[in-house]
Amino acid sequence: MSENDFRESIKLMRSRTGQLDREGNYWSEDEHRHLEHLFWKGVGISEMAVLLQRTEMAVMQQIDKMGLSCARQKRSNRRDKNVCQCIYCKQRNHCKNRKD
Repeated sequence: MSENDFRESIKLMRSRTGQLDREGNYWSEDEHRHLEHLFWKGVGISEMAVLLQRTEMAVMQQIDKMGLSCARQKRSNRRDKNVCQCIYCKQRNHCKNRKD
């Protein structure tokens, strides 16, 4: 996919002018594995959404649901490695990946 095609796909997705192929469907195990692979590879949310034919919000929700954002925070070099720094933990002071 060319850069122009990618940009156009993002514009169409964000403007909600058409439905994405997988939008509204349940996530399959293959899609979860693909999402996790893309996540750890460092692919951006928008690119993941285009590749998976999902909205950016759906991709972010699945990343949160799968606990990947917490896992990434735990892998980074921080002073206090026992406290998760994801948005979910900071707002609600709770996370399945948090070690208290």
